Amino acid sequence: MKIQTLIFAATTLALILLFFSFPLFHDWVLNIFDLFKDPRAMREYIAAYGLLAPIVSALLMIFQSVAAPLPAFLITFTNGLLFGVWWGAALSWSSAMLGAAICFAIARYLGRPVVVKLVSEPALAASDRFFERYGKHAVLIARLVPIISFDVISYGAGLAAMRFLGFWIATGIGQLPATILYSYLGNQMTGTIKVLFWAFGIVIAVSIVTMLIKRRSKIRLVLLIVLIAFASACNRELPNRLAASVGELSVEQPIYIDRATKAVWLAGEVRANAFNTSTQEDAQYHAIVWKEGRAKRNSLFLTHAADVDVHGALVEVGAQPGDNLTLDSWDERFAPEHPHPALRVEGSPVEISVRWEGSPRTYRLSEILDDSERQGFDFRFGGNLAYVKKWRSGCVACLYSCPGGKVSNASYTIRDFVDEATSFRAREDLLPPDGTAVILILKIKDSKGQ
Repeated sequence: MKIQTLIFAATTLALILLFFSFPLFHDWVLNIFDLFKDPRAMREYIAAYGLLAPIVSALLMIFQSVAAPLPAFLITFTNGLLFGVWWGAALSWSSAMLGAAICFAIARYLGRPVVVKLVSEPALAASDRFFERYGKHAVLIARLVPIISFDVISYGAGLAAMRFLGFWIATGIGQLPATILYSYLGNQMTGTIKVLFWAFGIVIAVSIVTMLIKRRSKIRLVLLIVLIAFASACNRELPNRLAASVGELSVEQPIYIDRATKAVWLAGEVRANAFNTSTQEDAQYHAIVWKEGRAKRNSLFLTHAADVDVHGALVEVGAQPGDNLTLDSWDERFAPEHPHPALRVEGSPVEISVRWEGSPRTYRLSEILDDSERQGFDFRFGGNLAYVKKWRSGCVACLYSCPGGKVSNASYTIRDFVDEATSFRAREDLLPPDGTAVILILKIKDSKGQ
């Protein structure tokens, strides 16, 4: 056992030296732990790696498996959003299986002294009692109940007299239902991740514990009350950027989701004069930009809603991101031989409109913007979440097929922008003065464009 302890001590010392000697490694470690506190940060971090995103997601899942007790469900939800329900579930399930195997191997070959340093003696003691009580079913039960630590059970199985094959099968079967459901919820309901997690987790936990505790009903009732109270406390901590109604749209709650009409309403302000008089390189380029984004200086409208939140809201009402553009569409814009700048954005069709206090009606963007070439507007939910971290433009809606906008105009390409094929001008005679509060509406159109 001394050799195993020396190996662990040497590895720990090396990591400590790296942490304090190399700023990049130091920042990376701190950033990783911060990701597990915020679903949006997790989503942005993984998506920023583009084609390498699945590998980064798998590494994060393995990392959280070894570095107890970080919540794996955030990664599973994120995978469901970024890669779809089934591919996301497959990625989460396989990477969690690998992480569990690593924990099992650490416990089996390095022994209890090393595992204690990774988790804690009280946690292992609880794991020992769990295995003593439920025996060969312990792993399966633990995988079904979200409130039981995934990694502690994996370490405990490695320390217990349990064969790896039995552990492997129980882990695979036990985690599969929750993985699929979490992936589905992450793909469909990104704005309510934490609430849905706890709601589902409590249902599973109560069901299983009720079956296992064969004592007086009072014990079950007390346990049920405690679990519900715990879930309610967690739900109250959920940051809420959604308005309950259109009338409650504000700086603090800048998004209202209308699921019935598949529309997302945003609180914003008009900047028509700033848009028309801008002489920057990307002048007359942005329709809607988050007020904290880099591209805010010459946008037609500013919104108080972060572009990543708008992305999540559009997904929640059923929009499918195209994600067909790459950064080459912009980076190669001055190279005529490259095809990427000529690509048109894909994704669910979106209609953008605006209204403000005192306006006689809601105006479509095509009514308040003059397009010199009259090719019109074909807005699409491009998605492009992978490029948020690099660009930080805050762009919600672009007037060209841009890889930076969550929504972009398929009627014009980046090549058209470089060639100045058209020009846009806001109708200041129709719009209110700059700074006037407006409501921006992004509505998903059906297949017939209605």
